[in-house]
Amino acid sequence: MAVVIEIINRAGAVISHQVFTGHEVTVGRSYTNDLVLHDMHVDPFHLRIDCLAETGQFNCADLNSTNGVIDQHKKKIKGVQPIHSGDVLTLGKTLLRISAVDAPVEPAVPLSFWEGVADFLSQWWVVLMLAGLLFSLYVVNAHIEKPMEQNKAVYFQEAFYILIVAVVYGGFYAFIGKIFRHEGRFGLQINLFFSVAIISLLYNLAEPVVLFNLGFNHSVFNLGAVVSALLCFWLIYASLRYATQLRNGVRMLVSLMLPVVILSFAVLETDLFKEADKFVFRPSYDALIMPERWQWQAVQTQQQFLSETQSLYHDTVN
Repeated sequence: MAVVIEIINRAGAVISHQVFTGHEVTVGRSYTNDLVLHDMHVDPFHLRIDCLAETGQFNCADLNSTNGVIDQHKKKIKGVQPIHSGDVLTLGKTLLRISAVDAPVEPAVPLSFWEGVADFLSQWWVVLMLAGLLFSLYVVNAHIEKPMEQNKAVYFQEAFYILIVAVVYGGFYAFIGKIFRHEGRFGLQINLFFSVAIISLLYNLAEPVVLFNLGFNHSVFNLGAVVSALLCFWLIYASLRYATQLRNGVRMLVSLMLPVVILSFAVLETDLFKEADKFVFRPSYDALIMPERWQWQAVQTQQQFLSETQSLYHDTVN
C-alpha cells in the first residue's frame, strides 16, 4: 500500500511531497530514514508509519523522540496510534500530512480575472512606469500645496521618500508571501502601493475643485478621510489576498483595523465633537479661490453680488 507524505506550512500550503510504497516508513534527521527532515527539533529517528495493506489504514509510532509527535487533535502520540488519511502530524516545527495514494483530490480552481491583473502588475516595466508617474504627481502636488517654497529640491526629496516607503511596504508583504505562499511577488506588492498612492494624489488634486462646486464643508463631513480609509482598506486587503492564505472574513477584519482608526480621528476633528461655546472672531475658511473656468455653476457678477448684499442688509436692518 502506498502512502503520500506532504511537508506543509502552517497555512496548509504544500512545501514538498513524496510517495512511499513500502509497508513501513521511518522519519527523522538521520540519512538512513525513508524521509529525512532538516529540522533541529526532530530526532535522528523520530517517527515510524506502518501501512496496513489489508485494512487500508495507517499506524504511527513515536520512536522515543525528545519533542514527541503531535497528532491531528494537538495531543502527543503515545505508543502506536492509528491515523487516518489526511491527518496532520507535528514533528518539532515540521508539519506532515499523511494521505493514501488514492485519496480524492479537490478539482482545480479556475483562474480569476484578478489573477491576470496580478500577473500584469508583477512585471518590472509596470513597476518603473508607476514609480515614474507617482514621482511626477507627488512633485506637482507638493508644488500646489507649497507654492512659496524657495528650495524646489524639497519637492523631489519628499517624492523620493515616498518611493522608499513603497519599497519597504512591498518588501514587507513579499517577505510574508514568501513564508505563507512561497512566492514573494515583490513587484505586485509595490505596484499595489503605487496604485493607491497615485489614486490618492489624483484625489488631492481634484478635491478642492469638487468640494468647492459641491459645497461640502470639511468641518461637518471630511470626504478626504473617507477616501483615505477606503484606499487603505483596499490596499491592505489586496496585499493580504496575494501574500497569505487567510480566509476572506479574517482578511476583511484585519484590513478594517487601520481604516477604522482613520475614520475615528476624522470624526473627532469635526465640529460635532468640538466645543461650540467658544467665540471665534473669524469663521474657518475651507475653500480656495477657484478660476472661473473651474466653476461648474454660473458665476455671479460683481453687480449681482452687491445688489444681493444691499438687499440682505436692508432686510436685516428693517
